[in-house]
Formats: sequence, structure tokens, C-alpha cells
Amino acid sequence: MTKITKAGYEVYCAGQCVMASYAGEEPQDWDLYTDCPQDKLKSMFEEGEAIGSRVFRLDYTEEIVSDDLNVADHLEGIIADIVTINESIEDQLKIYDFTVETIAENPQKPVVDINNGIEDIKALILKPAGDFEAAVKKDPIKLLKVIRYVSLYNFDLTKKLSEIITDNAELLIKADKDDILFDWMIIINGKY
Repeated sequence: MTKITKAGYEVYCAGQCVMASYAGEEPQDWDLYTDCPQDKLKSMFEEGEAIGSRVFRLDYTEEIVSDDLNVADHLEGIIADIVTINESIEDQLKIYDFTVETIAENPQKPVVDINNGIEDIKALILKPAGDFEAAVKKDPIKLLKVIRYVSLYNFDLTKKLSEIITDNAELLIKADKDDILFDWMIIINGKY
């Protein structure tokens, strides 16, 4: 963030990394939003990689292979996706599914919290930020995202969110099996 700011651009952390920080966890997956063009990001971060036309990834992870049968092989380190946006940070936050994700921070600016997500994190309640049922119909794997957040952060669900899960669970049959396995591994290894 410092490097991007010193180059004269705005930058915010947002989404799960901010939520995790407020929940007392140390984030490993960072989403940064900036008005810095991709070509400038490439020159600032030579070790990074362009992922499409708007996302630049910095991957500082390494695979840890365990000799201990009780410890699974895993990745350690940090991944940062830097997304170039043309709209405001408030508009960008509307892409997120839950109020607890719709928070953006820059240490030099006021916190942007468009849905009172900080209050929901403190209350440990997971609420949809928009039309979550429509989002689930487009991408059923989002149902597992709910369970993942419960498993990782100990959130309670609103009645509405519980009903959406119950009413749409059969849609997971259509979801990619590798995506299901990925989320399931996170869920079963979650703190809660």
C-alpha cells in the first residue's frame, strides 16, 4: 500500500482481509483496490503477475510439506491481489456478498463501511449485503462460503441467510467438485 500511495495513487484493503483483521485473525489473502494502472503495477512489483486485465497478483506463499501425519501439507505466506478500479471504492464494495466484507481501509483515510459491517463483526452475525439468493443461483459455491465464514470466524447466521441455504442447497450438485473440495477442506479445518 505504501509503494502505491507514494507513486501518487489511492489504494484500499477490502473484503475478507479487513474482516479477518477485525475478527482478530491474521489475513493471508489480501484484496487491494487502486486507481493505479496495471502497467504501473507491473513496473513497481516486478515479482508479480498479471491475472487478466484488471488484477495483479503478488504471491509470497510457499508449500510446506509435513513429515508429521497429523499435519497436512499446506501453504504459508501471503497472496495479494491488486485490482485496478475505475469507480469509487464504495461502488467496488458492492461486489461483496456479506456486510462484514463491505469494509475498506487505508491507514491514511477514514474507514469506508457501507453496510455497518464492523458492527456485524463485533456482534458475530453474518448478513447478506445484497441479493444473496440471486448470487447463489448464479454461483452455488457461495453457499459453502457461508459455512466457511461460520467455521473460520464463529459467525451466527440471520434467519434469512439460513433460509437461503436451506432453499438452495440442491444447487451444489451443479457446482464444480474441486471448488467444493477446496471449501470443504477449509471448513473442516476451521477454528469453529
